[in-house]
Amino acid sequence: MDNKLTYAILLALGTAIISGTNTFITKIAVTAIADPVIFTFLKNALVAVFLIGIFLTANRWQEIKNLTKKDSIKLIAIGIIGGSIPFILFFNGLKM
Repeated sequence: MDNKLTYAILLALGTAIISGTNTFITKIAVTAIADPVIFTFLKNALVAVFLIGIFLTANRWQEIKNLTKKDSIKLIAIGIIGGSIPFILFFNGLKM
């Protein structure tokens, strides 16, 4: 079997395993925290800390400092529209 095909199949299986278990783990976490908004905030804060760590270790912090105000507003809008609202709705559904 071709190495690329084997790699692609392994990636697909890994994604299926992660996606399949993620919903169950998230259901347990949302139920434990009780408020989907707080859970979404905590999840996004954890991702932000992780991303900041990547930027710091890669010595690319200057790129963030060089963002324009317009670019910063766009990134915040993407975070709210794409990373917060859908997850709040999803976590509310899991809680129900």
